[in-house]
Amino acid sequence: MRNYVTNLYEYTDKKTGAHVVKATTMYAGKTVSAFAKCDPRDNFNPNFGAELALKRLDLKIAQKRQASMIAYAKFCKMNLEFIEIERRRTKKAMERTEVAALDRKLEVKQLETEIAEMTANI
Repeated sequence: MRNYVTNLYEYTDKKTGAHVVKATTMYAGKTVSAFAKCDPRDNFNPNFGAELALKRLDLKIAQKRQASMIAYAKFCKMNLEFIEIERRRTKKAMERTEVAALDRKLEVKQLETEIAEMTANI
């Protein structure tokens, strides 16, 4: 599932004494980190800590991808709505232009007829 470079760090928190496993990777140009901590009174299992930190990192990346896709879907929907509005506007403009073209055609025929009548009487 994980197809990105991940770094694991294991250390003991100096303030609390907790054992910590930190998993980090780069996503969208930013460092993403996830942690697994073990109370100092419990038995620390570094394999379990690493696995938990990696799963938490996978979850963070998946959530970021989901948010990105939701935002992109919203962007696409907005664009489709804009295109539909423009399509309707353009259709109405085309209908008005076709009516105006017919009016101009009638006007041209009428003027041609008038000119022909005037020149016939010369």
